[in-house]
Amino acid sequence: RDTLRGFYLDFASVAPGPLLQTSQDVVDALVDLEAVSAQYAERLSSFRQTYAPLDDGNASDRVIDSFFADDL
Repeated sequence: RDTLRGFYLDFASVAPGPLLQTSQDVVDALVDLEAVSAQYAERLSSFRQTYAPLDDGNASDRVIDSFFADDL
């Protein structure tokens, strides 16, 4: 991250989930996904509010509504 172009923030401090280093870490997290999700729920919510506030599952609906709006 410190040598790759494109990292403009300290991602480790705001990551919405665990930063896993090995395949075994991934397997362990997937085995108890509910616990991992619960542990990182607040961070994920904060990350979404900061970096993707419109990522609510309704983006395509808003695009269609805007495209076909009568007030053009």
